[in-house]
Amino acid sequence: MRFVVDQSVIAPAVAAAARITPSRPTIASLEGVLLKAADNKIVVKATDMILSIEIHLDAGFKIEEEGEILVSAGFLSNYLRKLSGNLLFFTTENALQIVSDQAVSNVAVYPQNDLFNTSCATGNSLTLKSTEWKDIFQKSLLPSFDGIFFELKEDILTVVGTDNYRITIVEVFYPGCGTENFYVTKEQIEKLLPLLSGEEEIEMKWNDDLITFASQWFILTGRRCTKMMPDYYKVIPTSKIAELKVHRTTAAKAFERSSLFATGAKPSAVQLKRNGTGTLDIAITSEVGSLEESLPVLEGTGEFEAKYNPAFIYDALKTADTEDVVLGVSERSVLLIKSGNYSAILAPVVTQ
Repeated sequence: MRFVVDQSVIAPAVAAAARITPSRPTIASLEGVLLKAADNKIVVKATDMILSIEIHLDAGFKIEEEGEILVSAGFLSNYLRKLSGNLLFFTTENALQIVSDQAVSNVAVYPQNDLFNTSCATGNSLTLKSTEWKDIFQKSLLPSFDGIFFELKEDILTVVGTDNYRITIVEVFYPGCGTENFYVTKEQIEKLLPLLSGEEEIEMKWNDDLITFASQWFILTGRRCTKMMPDYYKVIPTSKIAELKVHRTTAAKAFERSSLFATGAKPSAVQLKRNGTGTLDIAITSEVGSLEESLPVLEGTGEFEAKYNPAFIYDALKTADTEDVVLGVSERSVLLIKSGNYSAILAPVVTQ
């Protein structure tokens, strides 16, 4: 194998592939990244046996001799960042030699195997722009969630995340999407997010075994999990005893403040109270201290009093992307926070 490639082209590709490799691989070659030069393309591959990635370079290089080689992903990624300009890659008997204006180096290679002969999903698919995928993931995947559910039904893509204490729901109109539901892991989404940029179209494909996200330059594939879609319809408040519209930024700052008082050995809940006035009363007492403030209500009806985790409310408000946010409360004190295509449902905190 022998090719010349610009450092600014190869370094980001190897860095993206290196993020897939396990930190403590059970098989040494899983720590590697496969470089393949063939068919007028350079392909960079990595896998951890659960996720796999292929990155295709289609410019900024010249292939002089086809071939492939497996080298340490972490080392190669770090080393390429220290170089600049055109780099000559070629294989010797037992090493990858890299020639640059700065240095000539020999990098040890791993024995090749079939672990990198990975597949990608075929069959069902939907396509959204990178910005749309980012919006969906940032709204639906909170830090404590381990993945999200996708439901396609009646021209609506619904994405649901839950940690059993709260539920986030994002709805996107997608004509002709069919009927299907499946689960995508947090790990796959976190590996995908750094790859998303601009208005590039990203296709998601799935079958019974795999879920693939693909663009013109990368293919990221993970195993399809067997988790079942939760019956989230049961917890969406259908009737409300109170409904209030508040200013998102103002409310987010208020609950960020109250969240500071919920910390400590015994986390405390914030009490919300509306008694028909033009404000929503917020109060919390903990071992840290106490706080009371009144949040202006832009418009609203009904009265209620209940306790919630203030950090959960703050998470929802900072995720919302409209300045007017609606807070709805059910008879069982379930809190629904609604902003555009985004909804968050929070269970009340029951105290003795």
